[in-house]
Amino acid sequence: SRAVDYRPDSRPDRREASLSLDPARGGDEVSKSDSHERRQHRRVPANLLPSLTARLSGGSEVKLLDVSQRGVRLQTTMHMRPGQTVAIRFVAADATVTLSAAVVRAT
Repeated sequence: SRAVDYRPDSRPDRREASLSLDPARGGDEVSKSDSHERRQHRRVPANLLPSLTARLSGGSEVKLLDVSQRGVRLQTTMHMRPGQTVAIRFVAADATVTLSAAVVRAT
């Protein structure tokens, strides 16, 4: 597998989204008034997890920006809207898992 470096500024067609991996919270995980200090789980920059990759259902590639116990922030060319449910497949060196996620924020 070949690593590809995506640069957000050079790919204007890429969108950013935050997904909730907590099915009990769905799309209501973070309101617009929430701040970074109110997060329940620490975010880990994806560049510290080089063996972790992901794809959305339908094969859309994503660039992971950060991950936490209950969510992920990513960039993709796929149009997403808050409240939408997507399937995301995570691949690590020793495991593959597909999870259902709710889009909580998209730009």
